[in-house]
Amino acid sequence: VTGTASVGVQAAGRFPFLEGFLWVELAGVHADAPQLKGLGAGIPMWRMKFTRDDVIVDNADILFGVKRFHLPIVGSMKKILNVPNVYLVDPKAVGPLLLTRMGGVEGIKSMMGEKQIERLILDQTMKVIVWVKARDYPDTFLFKNVMPPEDKARFWQQPQQVVDKHVELAKQALAEKMGFPKRTYGEKNYRMIQINFAKARVLDEQLNSIWPEFIPFWRLTTTPSDW
Repeated sequence: VTGTASVGVQAAGRFPFLEGFLWVELAGVHADAPQLKGLGAGIPMWRMKFTRDDVIVDNADILFGVKRFHLPIVGSMKKILNVPNVYLVDPKAVGPLLLTRMGGVEGIKSMMGEKQIERLILDQTMKVIVWVKARDYPDTFLFKNVMPPEDKARFWQQPQQVVDKHVELAKQALAEKMGFPKRTYGEKNYRMIQINFAKARVLDEQLNSIWPEFIPFWRLTTTPSDW
């Protein structure tokens, strides 16, 4: 995460009727994490004032990918939430109220794009496709597998190990196809065949490559088959 954050204190009015408030400004904040699938997200400018009983949002723009969106939650949070004191509101109630203000889930999808929202869902389907070429097998063997939850959970920390596991599964499947079943030859049944090469990609739900690096599906040299 990169960007700048500024904090200051101001007061308005005449003594002894001064009204003070704290202001916080976020500028040029940009986050880029594996979970964002190469899109990136950020806050170009977000300024907020904190008074005794209210939070006033002067600006609420966010960046997602290359697009900029203006969130309809500017102004007094006390008025938006219809409460006498923002700091006394049950935190569990704030989320649903702000979501309603933004038009609900459908409103967010309409504003930001449904497919882009789906790509941020951490439990989305992740798929592995492996190409294996072996001697005495006429074509390139295509292996496709949906990543189970336990692999998906550790993929972002140990991608190579997870991919290696699925490459081995592909080799086992090809050996089975060529007449060397695991029930007879064991987990290393692929040692009974001569494998010339194997390459793999991890794909997200929209068939975008997210391993070994993010590549939009339309730039893949080999277009994945339909799942």
